[in-house]
Amino acid sequence: MPTSRRLDEPRSGVGLAAELAAELGRTGATPPVVLLCSGAARSEHLPRKLFKGIQVLAIDMPTGYTPMWPQMRTAEHILSKFKRSNDVGLKRNLGLVLARMYGWKNILLLDDDISRLRLPDGSVSSFFGLANFADALIALGERDTRAIGWVLDEFPDNSVVCHARGLAGLRQDKFIGGGALLVRCDGNLPFFPATYNEDWLFLLPFMLAETHAGALVEGGLVGQDPYPVYLTKRAASEELGDTLGEGLFNLLQLPRSLFLDHSLSYEYWRDAVAGRIAMMKTVVDRLDGGKADPKLAGEVGMAVKAVTAALKVHDAPEITNDDEIKDVSRALVTYCRAWQHDLRAWGEWLPGVERGLPLSYLGLDNQAVWLNRH
Repeated sequence: MPTSRRLDEPRSGVGLAAELAAELGRTGATPPVVLLCSGAARSEHLPRKLFKGIQVLAIDMPTGYTPMWPQMRTAEHILSKFKRSNDVGLKRNLGLVLARMYGWKNILLLDDDISRLRLPDGSVSSFFGLANFADALIALGERDTRAIGWVLDEFPDNSVVCHARGLAGLRQDKFIGGGALLVRCDGNLPFFPATYNEDWLFLLPFMLAETHAGALVEGGLVGQDPYPVYLTKRAASEELGDTLGEGLFNLLQLPRSLFLDHSLSYEYWRDAVAGRIAMMKTVVDRLDGGKADPKLAGEVGMAVKAVTAALKVHDAPEITNDDEIKDVSRALVTYCRAWQHDLRAWGEWLPGVERGLPLSYLGLDNQAVWLNRH
């Protein structure tokens, strides 16, 4: 679980992780809970009563931590750095590495704001519980299944622009992501890049593999704590990664053999960016034209400002004044080239991570706290 908020403040995902570990422990070995902490989250605030009898590994991530895997070109790219300082991709990659070091066959990636699904009558569904999770573990044992994800319902885990699309009455699909994702840790594993939609980029190689049919399975629905959506800063920080993710997913409609060529095509990304800009202008026009749900009228002004901030990203001086990149379309091409390079580098490095390596291998032994270790 990646987290950057104080652990002693109520967070649905932290409680859900403890509850699920305890439930699994009643029928077998209790799995450990791993908390990767930065920002305001520190191991000293760990709610020990919540994890009574449960193994917990809490790691306080050092400021400016440099991971042991090869330096990723995507991490230094404008798409990763533009108005962003998010470390969730780094933490999720550490989760994959820890799985190799401790010999864990599967890991559940869970965000700290994930909750059980709340039903219309106010009750809480046990759908994301022991029975559902046990079924998922069985399904993960199938030959070609690599990951099972739960779709965040009730409060979708969409970008600001995608939330605004829904507010404007336009169709907005939902897809599994890293918020609640069960991953099988053997074989070849992709990595989570340091950009928005990093979970989509982690899942894409599974969907492009020769044995892609059945590689990803939807486990059902899960809830998420609501948060303020229409923030201009958030919209701007998400825009490049959102354009990238949607553009790459649209390429899945083509034969797999054409995916790489199109992902590196300036013409493809030029058209994708133009379509993205046109969509956002349509959203603004519909919202300004009174096409939003009257019950949500109070959100319209904030949504328009947020989408407008996302539109301005496509003319940002940090991008258009770069001699190599020059515009967002070119930036998307160079990012995809860097992503392909990093996939190869990661794929060559990860198999060398052996079971039994100490935390000192990651340079994190002095930042790690074990609770109830057997």
